[in-house]
Amino acid sequence: MASPLRLDDSILVALRERSGSRSRIRIVSSTDDGDTWTPHAEIPVDTNDAGGSGGPNNPGASSNSAGLDMGGACVAWELDGNRYRRRVPQNTRYESPILGLALWLDADRLRFWVGDAPVPYAHERLERVSRLSADAQNRVQQLEAELVEEQLRREEAKAALAELRGEFEVCALEMTDRSLNRRDRAGGDAAAA
Repeated sequence: MASPLRLDDSILVALRERSGSRSRIRIVSSTDDGDTWTPHAEIPVDTNDAGGSGGPNNPGASSNSAGLDMGGACVAWELDGNRYRRRVPQNTRYESPILGLALWLDADRLRFWVGDAPVPYAHERLERVSRLSADAQNRVQQLEAELVEEQLRREEAKAALAELRGEFEVCALEMTDRSLNRRDRAGGDAAAA
């Protein structure tokens, strides 16, 4: 019997399928309430089992929503050869080499981990993106304000430079006039002598 588990924004299901003498357990998930399904793993199963949900190769449902809502137990099974064996959590996590993930019951939610980092839920990703976006917008506003200040300083510097150039030109003209006046006086004095 399939045992669906609703996660934050998806449904995870382990299905037992039989086709002639072949059996397998398929792990699938859906993010659109079951309209479409994404396969994650297929595990071959020994067909020499008792055939019922309690058979040696077909573990029964391992959790229920009431148990999860109350922070209840979570049981994991592992295919060992052609038989399932109950998994014992390591540091409160169930490692899955097939999925490349670890599973952990965090209060009333099933949490996935990759290495030492939790896989964020959709709302956590949205919060992080919103926070990064707000930080980026604040930085853009800060840079725009700094740019406006720099442009004002540049305009003030250009105005001061233009004023200094004007003063320099006036001084240069005055010095040229004085120099010409001195030369003219010296030339007139020499002619008179």
